Amino acid sequence: EPGLARPYIGARDALYGNNADRARHILSSLRELWNHLLRRLAPDDLVVAWIPGVSNQKDLLHEGRPTRRARVLYVCRELNNDPLTDFLMQDTRALVKLIELFNRVHELETELTDEQLRAILLKTDSWLMYILQISMGNFHK
Repeated sequence: EPGLARPYIGARDALYGNNADRARHILSSLRELWNHLLRRLAPDDLVVAWIPGVSNQKDLLHEGRPTRRARVLYVCRELNNDPLTDFLMQDTRALVKLIELFNRVHELETELTDEQLRAILLKTDSWLMYILQISMGNFHK
């Protein structure tokens, strides 16, 4: 999806730029990327229809809408069986925590070092490859 590439490219460009507000730019771009990507890979109607079949439904809906956790678990639904269940639960929590970190964009002074920003982008790269490859596998069955 070309539209989703723009915030990703913007975040990468901001990392190497001189913008005084670049940390917020990076976090904002990555937040929007993940919000839109997860909604596309795991649309509300499909996730809500899938949830009744999940054994542990805690934290999957908020005000009737799927949470980020629900969306990630939906994308990984074909993998969410023993012996990977515990791994996927922990891994999903880690991705949700990363996305929650992007909400620091609301702080006027985001205290993130260049090294931390690089680490965030590196982890995002890893997660994007992971979630997109898994998603493609689910769609091509």
